[in-house]
Amino acid sequence: MVFIAFFFAINFFFRALVTFPAAYIVAFIGPKHTNLLSNILYVPALLFLFLVPDMGIPALAGAIFFQTISICLYDLAHIVNFSKVRHLDHSGKELGYMYTIERIAVSLSPVVGGLVAFYISPQATIILAAVILGFAALPLFFTPEPTKTHQQITWRHFRWALTRPGMIAHMAIGADFVASTSMWSLYIAIGILGVTDNAIYAQIGALFSVTVIASLIFARIYGNLIDKHRGGELLKVGVLLNSLVHLLRPLVSTPVQVVVTNIANEAGTTAQAMPFTKGMFDTADSLPGYRIVYMALMQVAVVLGASLFWLMIALIGMHTNEVSTMQIGYVIMAFIALLVLRHGFSALSKTH
Repeated sequence: MVFIAFFFAINFFFRALVTFPAAYIVAFIGPKHTNLLSNILYVPALLFLFLVPDMGIPALAGAIFFQTISICLYDLAHIVNFSKVRHLDHSGKELGYMYTIERIAVSLSPVVGGLVAFYISPQATIILAAVILGFAALPLFFTPEPTKTHQQITWRHFRWALTRPGMIAHMAIGADFVASTSMWSLYIAIGILGVTDNAIYAQIGALFSVTVIASLIFARIYGNLIDKHRGGELLKVGVLLNSLVHLLRPLVSTPVQVVVTNIANEAGTTAQAMPFTKGMFDTADSLPGYRIVYMALMQVAVVLGASLFWLMIALIGMHTNEVSTMQIGYVIMAFIALLVLRHGFSALSKTH
């Protein structure tokens, strides 16, 4: 557990360093072409991952290198592009569509990957992912770049005071991402299911994928609330629910409770994330000429928050067992999650 935590802490810190060069790439070639580059770079990352059993640490280092660059490019290009092309009056509905598609992919991929890993091998999922990424890149070759290219990145006269609260909130978002995804998978595997063979991939995949229907319902309802200027209230409810879910995770002990927790987490996370994202986009709109700079800073805050959370888990793990380490981490995370309320987005603070 300690090794895993330190590994992810270093990985996320590396992503923070890569985000600034990624900003210059997005500005120069545009977000669409950056997405294309991201897809291309993820293929060698997966191939290196496939070679880890034979090559060991060198292959793992290669996988981390290409994966980190690919993820940084994709994440930054995605939010820059969406913030630029979204419709101002229907952002909530568009965010709902975006989250629906994302959650379908997130919910179904564990099932597909888990079944492939169980019936064939974990390595087979890597090959399948590489093939899918290759096909996903094809449409990008035949569509125009929707935003201006060859932009200049500048930090002069940037309004730092406007961004500091958002960076604090984004660091909490990064920690929340870790607690709700990778660490939750570890907790289910070690503390609840206790399975050590390939069956664990299929079981975790099935448990996570039952949230797909909940995702579709929540995204649609929340999108309409945001367009009716209820985003601020929605975010507060989402943050409080998310905090409560983290506080109760250490008490989960059965697969049924895992399913209930996942659905509750989906309700809270989506209620928090959708208005939060809109608030971030509105802030970016108020910083003409600094959109990419602002988005890059927010991405850095997210991965730094994730890195610091993993570092905390590593330090706790040096003094107790794996399950207790994660249980303590979730109690602490319940309080960290409340920092999202310090977002500082003026649009979400208004009453209507």
